[in-house]
Amino acid sequence: MQAISILKLNNMAKKYQVSRKNNILKRKGSLLLDIVIGIVLMMIIYYVATVSYPEYRNNANRSQALEDLRTIKQAVISYQGLSKVTPSSITMEDLQEGLSATESLDGTTHEALLKEAKTDPWGGEYVITIDASGAGTISTSAAVSGGGLDNEITIDF
Repeated sequence: MQAISILKLNNMAKKYQVSRKNNILKRKGSLLLDIVIGIVLMMIIYYVATVSYPEYRNNANRSQALEDLRTIKQAVISYQGLSKVTPSSITMEDLQEGLSATESLDGTTHEALLKEAKTDPWGGEYVITIDASGAGTISTSAAVSGGGLDNEITIDF
């Protein structure tokens, strides 16, 4: 009886070893599949980051530039409205300094119509152009073409 139970134990041990080998082989196959899936996911993330990020950044820069242009426009309109004479040119420094009492229509000092000088998101200066009638444009500088845009961003006043 003991001999039979030893044979049964041997058979059971062999079956266990065979099933364990099969398990290891299955795990090796799934490990390879896991690695391939991981590499594919990393490639997708890399692609999205390299293709989408520059476009996202450019859109953010463009939005920032438009916001800056609107702020500068308000300062220019205020400067023109408060000035005794229609200025032929206005600079960022003029907007930051404001108007002295002798320059303003109401005889009071108007300081800092623009709190700080603005530079466009691409590192260039904003350009303020005024014609003889007092109308004009504010635009990003030529540095915009280096920022990936096809043309300047301009706002009229």
